[in-house]
Amino acid sequence: MKLGITEWSLHRNFGRQNFGRPFENPTPLTVMDFIDLAAAWKLDGIQLESIPQEQPAIDALRSKIESLGLYVEVEAGIAKPERFERLSRNMRAAKALGAKIIRIFPAINRCSRQPSLAQQIDATLENLRKVGGLAEQLDLLDRKSVV
Repeated sequence: MKLGITEWSLHRNFGRQNFGRPFENPTPLTVMDFIDLAAAWKLDGIQLESIPQEQPAIDALRSKIESLGLYVEVEAGIAKPERFERLSRNMRAAKALGAKIIRIFPAINRCSRQPSLAQQIDATLENLRKVGGLAEQLDLLDRKSVV
């Protein structure tokens, strides 16, 4: 078994907003700080949600992650049509980072009545098919090991 930490678990330390309320943090963490913490805590890996899109920043992240011997996962986003562009950018970045796992959330709001839950599930499945097609184009699918 391997133990890792998701960036979201420390989101308050990054000084991010939560439900529209900013958190006061005089010395917010950077992604590089987060990676250092994971290594200092002797964890095996990390899950990133702050994904840079510029190649030099991706290369710097990958170099640091590899130098510390950590695995990396990427939270790509929500499977909604209006968020597909963000998903595809993050999937491309995940490949460049060498991530073996990409986390994608279904776009289902179980508390909403419109559209119905069945309609939301159908739309989510359609969007996940598109994501799967993109994963195939990017050669991200590992058909030998299914998690």
